[in-house]
Amino acid sequence: MRSFVLVMVVLLSQLASAAPNKVPISKLLDQMVHRSTLAEPGAKPFYLKATITDKDDAKSQFTGTVEEYWLSPAKWRRVITLRNFSQTRIVNGDQIYEENNGDHFPVTSEMLANEIVDPLPQSAVDLMKQLGLMGAEPGSGQGQCMAEKYFNNSEGRETRVLLAYDCNTGMLIYLWSPTCCYGVMTDYRKFHNKIVAYATKDNPINIGSTR
Repeated sequence: MRSFVLVMVVLLSQLASAAPNKVPISKLLDQMVHRSTLAEPGAKPFYLKATITDKDDAKSQFTGTVEEYWLSPAKWRRVITLRNFSQTRIVNGDQIYEENNGDHFPVTSEMLANEIVDPLPQSAVDLMKQLGLMGAEPGSGQGQCMAEKYFNNSEGRETRVLLAYDCNTGMLIYLWSPTCCYGVMTDYRKFHNKIVAYATKDNPINIGSTR
C-alpha cells in the first residue's frame, strides 16, 4: 500500500510539473504585436508588395495585388488592384484620400490586405484584453496553443474570440474576433528588426508577400 501511494505521489508531481504555466493573453498580445506587426507605431518604414490568389479560380474577383508604402500609422499609401475593383488610399495625418474604381470591394480581399501588415488589429487586441483571457506560456510545449472565450455582445448574442499561437515560439497562427480576421499566418521571416508572416494559408483565398 505504501508503494502504491508513493507511485501516485510521483505521478501527480510529474503531471503538475508538465502542466504549462498560464499567463495573461494581454502579455502575449503585446509581445506578438511588437515582434510581428509591420504597422506598429514606432516601427521602421517599409514597402510591401503582395499578391492575393484564389486556389479554386484564377479569374476570381478576389485576386489581385497590394502595394503599400508605410512611414507611420498616420502616413501611408496603399494601392489595391483586383480583377473588377481597384482602390488607392492615402493617409496623411487627419487627411485621407481615397479613390475607388468598381462597384464592389470584396471584404475578404480587404481583410487580407489589412492583415498582412497588421495581423492583430487594435480592436481585437482591446477586446481580448477586456475579456481577461489566459493562455499557456510559450516555450512550454509543442504544437498549437489556443485561448478562447464565448461572451454576449452588445446585442446580447453569443459570440467568441479565439487566439491560436505556436506553443513553442509564441508566434501568431490565427485570430478570430467579431471584427476580423481571415488568414492563417505562415512563412515567418526576418524583416528589419521583426519576424513577420509573409503569407496566409489553409483558405481558398490567400495573400503572399513578395516585398
